[in-house]
Amino acid sequence: MFTVNVTDLRRLVGREFFTETDMRDVLDELGTYAMSEAQQNFEKLSRRGTGVDGTKWKELEVETEIQKAKKGNWKPRDKKGQKKTPPKSQIGVDTGLMRNAVVPGYSGGDKIYNVDARERRVTVGFGREYAKHFDKLRPLIPERTPEAWVQEMEGILGDFVEDMLRRRTAG
Repeated sequence: MFTVNVTDLRRLVGREFFTETDMRDVLDELGTYAMSEAQQNFEKLSRRGTGVDGTKWKELEVETEIQKAKKGNWKPRDKKGQKKTPPKSQIGVDTGLMRNAVVPGYSGGDKIYNVDARERRVTVGFGREYAKHFDKLRPLIPERTPEAWVQEMEGILGDFVEDMLRRRTAG
């Protein structure tokens, strides 16, 4: 899971001007961004690429690749009876439900997306029951928040604060 906490935001903008609705709006924007980045990182890692934090996922066992390939029309032997190597499949994707759990806009019950305006935080994550087991071997979300994500979220917050201050001086 990944949590963004914006505790000091009310102090920066002004408690009387910064409503709970405003807090919910900015947290929703940050959460949508975090989910989008987590989803893109998952796609990169699942296709054997390097994640935003420099990690790579462990390859699937050959037997797992064979089982996944058999779900399609792959045959373990060619026409001459020779054993074939199974094709490489996308790691972490079988039905696509775990991957979809972090797609912004996905409304399945297995999505972790919690905006808590009172606590000033938003939490996103993979909510499939088996995600926690998968995560132990192949981390779904970087352990440390990548610097690129931090910079983008700071930009989102900065734009939000500027809009709030502009409304405050205009109103």
